[in-house]
Amino acid sequence: WGALAWPLNTMGTLGFSANVLRVAPFASYDNSNQRTGNVSAQDLALTFGYAHNVQWPTPLSLGGNIKYLNSRLAGYRSQAAAVDLGALWELYPDKKMENRLKVGAAVRNFGQKMSFIDEAFPLLMSFAIGSSIQGPLLHAYRGNYIFQLDTVVPNDRSPYIGLGAEVGVLDMFAI
Repeated sequence: WGALAWPLNTMGTLGFSANVLRVAPFASYDNSNQRTGNVSAQDLALTFGYAHNVQWPTPLSLGGNIKYLNSRLAGYRSQAAAVDLGALWELYPDKKMENRLKVGAAVRNFGQKMSFIDEAFPLLMSFAIGSSIQGPLLHAYRGNYIFQLDTVVPNDRSPYIGLGAEVGVLDMFAI
């Protein structure tokens, strides 16, 4: 796997990533549970992305990815294309990093179905929306806090909520 990001000054940022998962050959069996030999498997994802920060009326970051997906199993191959889109809006920007509220949304893996032989299956698509607030701790502790809340709606199971928190102290430690 590997990734590369290329900042374009005021024009945004381009990105590229390649992910490969390959497993050692493993035993294969037929419908009557008789061993038929070994098979191999490999997955590949190539992603091209672009993001841009717009100052309207407060910072708004927009971005997207185009993905090529390829999967091989036992001599069969499946491929698909997918798109990710996201936005992050900073509602109350503060140059001193005090009381920053952000709201974001993303759609992941919107794309074609993948199919092996006769069976097609949708990509694991999801929609997420979330927010975070960041602010300073008491000045004696020279630190900050971040609280976040996400709601994720995947296409393969029930929606769920994620909560998170981080506290930084003395500008050195974070929990």
